[in-house]
Amino acid sequence: MLKISKFNYLLILFFLITAVLSVAHKSEAQDSIDTYLQGRAIQIANFNEDELIPKPEFHYILPGERLIGELVNSRTTKTVKIFDPHLSIAGLVVVFEAPKYTIMDGKKQYEISSFKGRVEDILKDGGVELANEDVISPTRGTHEPVADNLIKITRVSIAQIDEFQPVPYQIKKIDDPTLDQGKTTVATKGQNGKKQLTYSVRREDGVEISRILVKTSTITESVTEIVKIGTKPVIIGWCKYNDDVIAASIKNNLDPNKLCALMKKESNGHPDSVNPAGPYIGLFQYTEGFWADAAKKAGFAGASIYDARSQIFVTAWALTHGYAGRW
Repeated sequence: MLKISKFNYLLILFFLITAVLSVAHKSEAQDSIDTYLQGRAIQIANFNEDELIPKPEFHYILPGERLIGELVNSRTTKTVKIFDPHLSIAGLVVVFEAPKYTIMDGKKQYEISSFKGRVEDILKDGGVELANEDVISPTRGTHEPVADNLIKITRVSIAQIDEFQPVPYQIKKIDDPTLDQGKTTVATKGQNGKKQLTYSVRREDGVEISRILVKTSTITESVTEIVKIGTKPVIIGWCKYNDDVIAASIKNNLDPNKLCALMKKESNGHPDSVNPAGPYIGLFQYTEGFWADAAKKAGFAGASIYDARSQIFVTAWALTHGYAGRW
């Protein structure tokens, strides 16, 4: 006859009671037993301070039953033997399975399991690498519970992007008294410059969210174009003593063609021309008295009334100083 020790007898009795209670509604006594067994399993499992303690699963091995396969401990599973079926008639094994989390990682979705409590530790334990700029929801330091066991990772990249733009050159126009009026010439050809614009670009899950200008640098200075505008009076058509006419016109800011037209009208370009009616003498037909007065005021005092150059300069002065009505 098989002899049963007192310990094994009590153990068999315990399992029989447990089996019966599992069929009917649990009594307060069974709740107390479960609470005790769970507490004992947690002690043996030796959870770390940064780990969560999930609700365990109880596996009762009754007499005659055998364990299928080896019960092992891993990163996501903790197995505790309260009663070892290899050493007694019956056994009790408590299994803690790490919670599963759904990870929405940018455009990817996958699952990881971990006993860790903080969101950041959960991801690290699951082999998920994070950059400093990445945004986690819930935030990195958040502890359980994580709503719906869902963790969302927004992959953030911040990079500096350089752009280059031309700097249009300016055009500066200056008068050139040595260049004929109406003509222009480019003294210095303009050249565009070049500037570098540095932006801080933020992308979330590969999509550009913002672009902020952080720096502007000049790569090449622009060159101002210098354009000379001719201001030298130009004679169009008939005239005589052109050099003197031009010089007198420049000095008195007068259109030289007015002098030429007046010269043609008064003497047809003959400095010794005399009209007895005045008498009117010279290129522009002066009287002796008016000539003396005008020549003095124009800076040609004592000049001969027959001197072509003197008459040209004096007449240019007279036309621009209130005597135009005299002709």
